[in-house]
Amino acid sequence: MPKIPIESPLDFLVRRKFGRTEHEDFFVSPRVDVVPGQREDREAFNEKLRIYREELATKSPDQIAALCAEEKRKQQEERTAKALREEQAYSFNQSSATADYEHWSKCAQWTIDEAVALSFGRDPRIVKWENLKSMTMISAFAREYEARRDLALRALPWKLLFDPVVPTFFLAWARQLDIVVPEQLAQGVERYGGLIANWKDMYDRVVAVVRDQKETIALLSTTVESYKSTVENQSALIAAHREKENADPGTPQTDQLP
Repeated sequence: MPKIPIESPLDFLVRRKFGRTEHEDFFVSPRVDVVPGQREDREAFNEKLRIYREELATKSPDQIAALCAEEKRKQQEERTAKALREEQAYSFNQSSATADYEHWSKCAQWTIDEAVALSFGRDPRIVKWENLKSMTMISAFAREYEARRDLALRALPWKLLFDPVVPTFFLAWARQLDIVVPEQLAQGVERYGGLIANWKDMYDRVVAVVRDQKETIALLSTTVESYKSTVENQSALIAAHREKENADPGTPQTDQLP
């Protein structure tokens, strides 16, 4: 399989400055855009490339490396800015996709998908997994949504969450995992649905109290059994002593044990 040739540092710098190298002259039209709104002949354009390449030839390897590093930094910034513009253009990142916190705070329950969407501040009626799952390769939000949804689904078999789930339960679970949810949503749920507490911790504490109580009861039962055994032994000794006295009439009567 033929290998794609590695671009040389000089070609990289030329391409960054002019959008192409002179080696690609065959693939462009006779007239090329140098600056938006300005056109000039191919020959004049290639002459500028030649002059710039000669200028680069006068620089040391370290200077070329520094220029390449700076251009790569700029290139990364451009890619990041482009990705951000594209991300912001998606429908689920528009203001129209913002959740109505007042309404959703009053709901008695949320489905898991509704809860995940709300945790991002999105309206579950607009932002749905069925529409996002095909965009995980191109959208940072879709990937983050997928990851959070995965955590929630994995919590279901362990009864850490339910589907549908009480809003306070879901927000307590999110808080336990340091998942940041919109403050307006949390305040609304607390106002209409009660204090948001870590119900799992509360449950664990109740279990611990019950366990301690059972251990205390078991200890008391053991102590009672020990006392009962001691009393039975004492009663047996007394009975044996009295039988001995009854068998020997010459022995003075006494209620005390020897």
